[in-house]
Amino acid sequence: MRLRSVAWLWLCTAMVVLTLADLSGDSPPPPPAPSGYARADVPPTLSVIIVVYNRREAVLRTIQHVTVALAQVQARRERQAWRAKESDEPGIERVEFEADPDEPDDAGQTGSGPAKTDPPGRVATAAPADESEPPVDILDAVRSGAIIPESVSCTGVVSFSEDDPARSPGVPPDAWNALAEIIVVDNASTDGSAAAVREAFPFCCVIELDANTGVEAFNRGEVAARGKHLLILDDDAWPEPRGLDEGLAELERDDVLGAVMLQPVHPRTGQREWPFDRIVGRMNNWPDLRCANLVRRESWKRVGGYESGFFLYRNDTDLALKLLGAGYDVAYDPSWWAMHDSPHITVRRVRWFVLSTRNWVWMCRRHARRLGWVLPALMGWLWAHRLAGASVARQWAAFRGGVAGFVVPGPRVPACVRRDGKALTRLIELKRRLRNRPHRSMTGP
Repeated sequence: MRLRSVAWLWLCTAMVVLTLADLSGDSPPPPPAPSGYARADVPPTLSVIIVVYNRREAVLRTIQHVTVALAQVQARRERQAWRAKESDEPGIERVEFEADPDEPDDAGQTGSGPAKTDPPGRVATAAPADESEPPVDILDAVRSGAIIPESVSCTGVVSFSEDDPARSPGVPPDAWNALAEIIVVDNASTDGSAAAVREAFPFCCVIELDANTGVEAFNRGEVAARGKHLLILDDDAWPEPRGLDEGLAELERDDVLGAVMLQPVHPRTGQREWPFDRIVGRMNNWPDLRCANLVRRESWKRVGGYESGFFLYRNDTDLALKLLGAGYDVAYDPSWWAMHDSPHITVRRVRWFVLSTRNWVWMCRRHARRLGWVLPALMGWLWAHRLAGASVARQWAAFRGGVAGFVVPGPRVPACVRRDGKALTRLIELKRRLRNRPHRSMTGP
């Protein structure tokens, strides 16, 4: 009897111990957040990272355009893969046949056309259309000098209204989810941007931050990303399909290439923001990046991504200089476009003059040798005062930014970045040469 009681006691004790172990153990990981990408076992080729701060309508419009561009790129790549597979398949001779003009077809008519039946061992194929360029899309209106209308149709893939982005879901994920995922980082917006993105685009991975961290939000997005390459976008910028496709192909082809800059263009006027369109053909060793960039994720992680100490402005150019200093290449082609529908391009806010001027001085100090930063820092400071014009508030902001840059030590570059000043010197020389020549977008073609 005593032995039976002891056995029952041991059994009850063991059950209690096992139950407590189950309760105290690690809970199963939560299911991954949606990102649009179709496969969980294979990382996507591209992770699109968009950071938004109180720009609800802008970010919804951007995601619409991004899905259109991704769908066109995936469709083009699938066509190329199909052609390569068909051309490499052994044992089948592919020729095109024309029907006998005197032989009636299935409809009882005569005339030229495809054969009714194929000879054994042969496959009749229609002559492929010339697809050396992506399908015609809304960018044709910009290239022809026309203004894009408010209601546009994107290559028959999807139609949406620019007036109400929330009612237009863009292109469904099944048209591009073999290529990319979309991550939206909300910088503590107060206008409901995160909720609007979740409602309109449930396939997006939305990360909400507790405070506005500036460009650090892009680094938070990269942590959640799974792709080999990153498409870094402001909340009012989106890539043109051709530039996205060709730039991504260059990153996949060249292991030394760390990033690709896409040329910012205003979507309605066709005006280019920067004077680099005067350059003809692709350029390597390029010392600049802008609002839309393709970046190899490995290189992004190695150099630390965007410098969070900058908060806003000059962080993209600083990233290009870091990549070059770390031994990577940066490419630019004026035909690779990104639309940038920003209201702050022609009219700069007072805050811009403070942060941009300070960060310019910091950037020069980070990438120059010894005291080689002083002259380019002074040049940038004076240029900020020139841009400030007759505005007392802007002049004072530029002065405060310059003083802060000279007095306050800026963040240091990672150890992997060489501070030889070569990339910074190239940047200064490009700006000096190009700004002294007429701008094509302002003087006509």
